[in-house]
Amino acid sequence: MKIKTPIAPRNSRIMSVGAYRPSRVVPNSEIVDAIESSDEWIQQRTGIKTRHFASADESLIDMAFAA
Repeated sequence: MKIKTPIAPRNSRIMSVGAYRPSRVVPNSEIVDAIESSDEWIQQRTGIKTRHFASADESLIDMAFAA
């Protein structure tokens, strides 16, 4: 399916991408009470064991700059 645009393309390109993971690692056991679930349930259905959360003093700008 071709998308019709009213303006001719200007030859834009993505030159690079960046990624950043906050240093605070949060295991499933830390969030199961808040979502009324269990570590086993989360791992079986999503495969997720841990996730990374930003710290209280870390802003979106900080994370974007690091990426």
